[in-house]
Amino acid sequence: MGITFGGEVSLPQIVEYSKQAEARGFDSVWMAEHYCLRDAFTSMAAAAAVTSRIRIGSGVVNPYTRSSVLTAMSVACVDELSGGRTILGIGSTTRFWDNLGVVDDKPIATLRQHIDVVRRMLAGETVNLNGRRERLSQIRLGFQPNRRSVPVFVGGVQRMILQLAGEVGEGALLSNLSTLDHVDFAMKQIQRGAGRAGRNVDDVEVVCYAMTWLSEDDAKAVPQVKTQIAALLAVPGREVLFGEDVMKKPKVTRIMDAVRSGKADEATSMITDDILDSITISGTPQQCAKRFEEYREAGVDVMVLRPVVTSPGRLIEAFASR
Repeated sequence: MGITFGGEVSLPQIVEYSKQAEARGFDSVWMAEHYCLRDAFTSMAAAAAVTSRIRIGSGVVNPYTRSSVLTAMSVACVDELSGGRTILGIGSTTRFWDNLGVVDDKPIATLRQHIDVVRRMLAGETVNLNGRRERLSQIRLGFQPNRRSVPVFVGGVQRMILQLAGEVGEGALLSNLSTLDHVDFAMKQIQRGAGRAGRNVDDVEVVCYAMTWLSEDDAKAVPQVKTQIAALLAVPGREVLFGEDVMKKPKVTRIMDAVRSGKADEATSMITDDILDSITISGTPQQCAKRFEEYREAGVDVMVLRPVVTSPGRLIEAFASR
């Protein structure tokens, strides 16, 4: 079990929740990065400084707002502070491209190159690169990193990036709002990528984020989550979170049509309880635990709680023994 904190959570809170998660037996904490909120590496460093066992991951950073050199520097520093507990979660989400002025017709190639440079720098190599987005000349880390290799977890929802995770990643990060149908789709793509690289798919750790709240908070959580689901479906490609055969699911396609026509309120009202239940996890701790087990049976190794309304502290306590 893991837990994730978005950039809306203050650093003092991250410190306290990270200590609590470690004390209650959680496997990992993950720092999301959304613009323009608190950045992932600073949040990771805050957690690293007050813990000693729990793994600390970015979930996710991207290859656009940081150069590969800066990513290598940052992850090496956090790994040094944590004593070797850092995970580099990285993806090339298109969600913020327009806002950030990003234009890239080959995001998978960009991500692959970024990961390669980071790995080479951590390994102590001198890097020269005449790439599509970066040109590097005689670049080398000026200090000895704690580890010459940091696990890289590739995050994404689409076919090619999931295959990249299987091909080059130590792990794969599945998105918030992933249904079991999407997990099935993702596992097939991860396996395909692993097979192409001659790797064993069992060596790729699969982590899945899950919007989670306890049932006593339904009155506040449900409207909020429905609004977020509608907004997410406005982003092209995110319908795959409902599985590869989403076009055979008329309830979902009607929501997509409405929100992409600018009818956000109408789309939100069309999100039924069965859709909500398929894409989030809520209820009593026992009901949630049953749902977590369904994801594990589908191939997920680590379920990462993304708190909705219910405070992170309450969720940590609710699932401490699970």
